[in-house]
Amino acid sequence: MEGSHWDDYQLQSVTKGFGGNQPLYELFKEYKLDTELSITKKYKSKAAKWYRAKHVAAMDGIIFKETKPFKDFKDGYERTKVAAKQTGNSISSDAQLAKEKVKQAKIGDKIKGFWGKVTGKNKKQ
Repeated sequence: MEGSHWDDYQLQSVTKGFGGNQPLYELFKEYKLDTELSITKKYKSKAAKWYRAKHVAAMDGIIFKETKPFKDFKDGYERTKVAAKQTGNSISSDAQLAKEKVKQAKIGDKIKGFWGKVTGKNKKQ
């Protein structure tokens, strides 16, 4: 194109592996935005904003950890259910680990002995 100049950052942005139309088109298809006629609506969608942030992070060499936005209520419900289960499993295993550490440290016996000293009662009584 005559009169237009692209810098290295812009050129890298459209090369395979960083951008181009295909990954964005696939995302629009996944979110059922591929048939959306309004360009404004398509590019202001949460999916497009997520893609833009991911793309810029990749271009700048920044680790991108943000998850994709929910496609709809059902997707949000299912992903939340999975996350809640994972959190519950994590809490359960952490509680079990804490219980084992308390048992190994014999904290119960130490509390009984301390309480016996405080009250003047022998722990064997």
